[in-house]
Amino acid sequence: MVIFNIYVIHETRFKTRFNLINNTLTDVKKICNKIGNISVNIKFISENPEFDNNRINYDKYPTDTDDNELNSINTDYNKNITLLNENIIANIEKHRLIYDIIAKSNDNDESNIYNLILEDDALISNDYINNIEETFKNIANKTFNEWDILFTCLPPMKENDKLEMNNTKDYFKLLMCKSSYFIKKNICKELYDFTNTIKLSHKNMLSRFIYENPKYKYMFLNKNLLLEGSKIGIVPTTINNNNFLFQNNNYITLINISNKEKLEEKDIKESEKIYKISSKQFLSTDMMHIMGIIYYKYNDYDNAKEYFIMALENTKTHNITIQQNSEVLNNTINIYQFNQEFLEECKKLKSKYSI
Repeated sequence: MVIFNIYVIHETRFKTRFNLINNTLTDVKKICNKIGNISVNIKFISENPEFDNNRINYDKYPTDTDDNELNSINTDYNKNITLLNENIIANIEKHRLIYDIIAKSNDNDESNIYNLILEDDALISNDYINNIEETFKNIANKTFNEWDILFTCLPPMKENDKLEMNNTKDYFKLLMCKSSYFIKKNICKELYDFTNTIKLSHKNMLSRFIYENPKYKYMFLNKNLLLEGSKIGIVPTTINNNNFLFQNNNYITLINISNKEKLEEKDIKESEKIYKISSKQFLSTDMMHIMGIIYYKYNDYDNAKEYFIMALENTKTHNITIQQNSEVLNNTINIYQFNQEFLEECKKLKSKYSI
């Protein structure tokens, strides 16, 4: 019997995410039951571990070494060194806690135990259940065994009919996401120690670990498996100041429209049509936000303001505390300089200091 130990990273105040991850876990258990020889253990990691701020180090990586390739890579990483908010740090610490638990585990038969880490916005689409089932089978029967970390969230880069593993280092300098991945015990202690000093978000620290530790094997699949709710737009991001929905085709179309040098009426009509279709599926903070940007670039500040406010209000329905550097928050504030409905009326009022 093969055992899947599933560790779920969750913040209890995010109720919509709790429903989302429970649906995912139900699907995972159904898939494992169908396969027949996989037992599932689930552990929620909800409490925030104590944190020492002295572990944060925002010093830049050196870019003046004799290695030009290293200088270039360090330059890319330096661009991602920014002030980390409490949600980002909590996310890092929960991943580290899991690494520590796995590293210290005393399992009698490690060859038949697999550890799957899921963030609470990991979700399963019916379109990809067969891919997940085949992957789980290949892990259980050890067809897929040559990995130390196996990402189940990264987008496929080399699709073909046969499900196979690809090396992340061949396609990603920086990981696009880390919402779901299998990890083996042998790598956990070193990864735990590596992330003791915090300089980057966990996604980027994982990327850096991969770069600095080529002795391990980091793989992902050539077909879609688990998706990420915050990269589709079903739930807002809880950690990032801005959020790109790379798993949402409607959003990508709107981004392309917003990037046009000059917007025309036909662009607005197309955007509204796309937004209407998307809203019938779910209401998304990021879809509202990009609509606000489109209207702003079209110089329609009234509609831009309306969409920005809608986006901000939508985050409240998910019980998310907006960080001060949030693009949604700052665009909502800044739009008021173009939309001051009482400005002309105020100009007509006599100042109390006038003679």
